[in-house]
Amino acid sequence: MNKNIATILIAVFLSNFCFGQSKKSDYKMGAEAAAAAVGVIGIIAQIEKYKELIENKASNYIIKNFPEIKQFRLQVMGSGSDISKLSDDGDMNVLPLEFTILKNGKITAERKILFLFIDNNNINKYGLDYSSYKFELWDNTKWNKFIKSASYLASPINNKTEDLMIPVYLKTKEKKIDSEFVFLGDAEFPVFYAKREINGLESIDIRILEFTKNGLRYEGDIIFPFYSLNRDDYLVSEYESNKKVLYNENSLGFFDSNFEESVFLKRSFVNRIHQFINNQEIRY
Repeated sequence: MNKNIATILIAVFLSNFCFGQSKKSDYKMGAEAAAAAVGVIGIIAQIEKYKELIENKASNYIIKNFPEIKQFRLQVMGSGSDISKLSDDGDMNVLPLEFTILKNGKITAERKILFLFIDNNNINKYGLDYSSYKFELWDNTKWNKFIKSASYLASPINNKTEDLMIPVYLKTKEKKIDSEFVFLGDAEFPVFYAKREINGLESIDIRILEFTKNGLRYEGDIIFPFYSLNRDDYLVSEYESNKKVLYNENSLGFFDSNFEESVFLKRSFVNRIHQFINNQEIRY
């Protein structure tokens, strides 16, 4: 397989399902160029081919590294027929796979996400070189800790809790500066949020919240506001020994010291992963 075509196929495949890119570019122009180069039907066929290979590699990883797991379901999150965007020229992509524990051949409520990290440079004339890649299996505890860390990084609210509960702050016309209020916007267009209740609740479990550009949302209302950032603004905080949490206007992600690369998450897949791993209705 020609290296350029292989690169296009892998890039299309991973960009549609992955949430990570280490750089940014014009996705629409890229998608059109890819379609012109190899044809949409051919791309979809190649995607389905690579899905089977990736799922096979992923299942081998689970069998080898988690011998205590005897029954499971594993599949790439998404469908190849949903192609709409082409990945940029970043060096690393991340592909999420849905992982569900089975019992007596039936699905259970125990779900995890298996992340596959692939370096775009590891493509040879035969296609993707699988000799260099990395898997990480995340359970809901690790995922929810990550989302909570990212949410506090993205918000002016510092009223932190020790569990999965998120304090409720609602937009208000009152203008005060004290521990019960937070200020967003600027002097010309000030926006205030105040510590309040919603449906009689002072805090909401993060597992049922939706991650949006403006903040964490509950039943249509922003209850935990985020900063309004410019496209080139980045916020960074420590997360784990080998990871830092990153946030900017359009996405969130992390810097992995093992790869020395930043990986940014597509918001639609953040919510899809969040709903899947927390056994919520999948709305994305």
